[in-house]
Amino acid sequence: MSMVPSSSSVWLRRLALTFSVVLGLGVTNAEAAIFKVGIGAACTHSTLESAVAAAAANGPTNDDIYLHTASLTLSAPVEVFDQAIRIFGGYTDGCTPVPLYEETVITFAGPGDAFWVHGGGATERHFDLYDISLQLGSGAGRGLKLEDNTQVVLGATEIGGGQATEGGNVWMSGSVELFLGSSRIVDGEATTGDGGGIYCEAGGWIRISDHSNIDNNTASHSGGGFFLDNCQLDFDGGEAPTDGHHGSIAGNKASTGQGGGIAAEGGADVTLNGLFITGGNSGPGNAGGGVLSFGT
Repeated sequence: MSMVPSSSSVWLRRLALTFSVVLGLGVTNAEAAIFKVGIGAACTHSTLESAVAAAAANGPTNDDIYLHTASLTLSAPVEVFDQAIRIFGGYTDGCTPVPLYEETVITFAGPGDAFWVHGGGATERHFDLYDISLQLGSGAGRGLKLEDNTQVVLGATEIGGGQATEGGNVWMSGSVELFLGSSRIVDGEATTGDGGGIYCEAGGWIRISDHSNIDNNTASHSGGGFFLDNCQLDFDGGEAPTDGHHGSIAGNKASTGQGGGIAAEGGADVTLNGLFITGGNSGPGNAGGGVLSFGT
């Protein structure tokens, strides 16, 4: 693990703070709070779970949580209900306000989904993860379960190793917007159903950019990388960077259904631009070309 933040990581942090000023999120709200997770006199909480609980007690304001540690373990699933929270990883030990690590690795052994994010009113709430590697153990479920008028941003974040009946790493339903920038959804498994990487139904919108990767996910049925039922996917891989790292949908598998990379049905709308769809996406007998399958 690198001890120096990457240029993309620093850029995403700056972008997040810019959005705070322009949109009135986070620290610009007079009722918002900042919580610091770590060990030291300057820290407000020793666990992420307790910081999220404090944010809930603070009401539906725009709170920021900074993780001042290279790694931490969730002891139980975290519910984020009708809240607006941004979580930033990669900060120095002792809760001094300086980015040090490339990311914070969060591990969750289960049982259950690591984060259940849902809204309860007419106002759209947001939940953001920046510079996080969320790794799921063999007894865990998904990394994210998303529902009900929620906007979620993943910036320089990885979710890997999740498993559930459908939506191995991410499951989303209803009026949910999911944004990925320089992020990875990898090694997820839908054990009996669809969507090894991401499962989306009932009107969700997924927007992906900045050389993100949806790789090496498996679905027992259809949509190894994505399963989309009446959802919209816009995936812009971005211009080829100098290091040759492109956005990709690669190495995903649909074991018995269609669309190793993407399976889309129910009026789903898919736009792909500037990315690699390669590297072993497959369905049984290469059904749907192993990449993209449209049903009714």
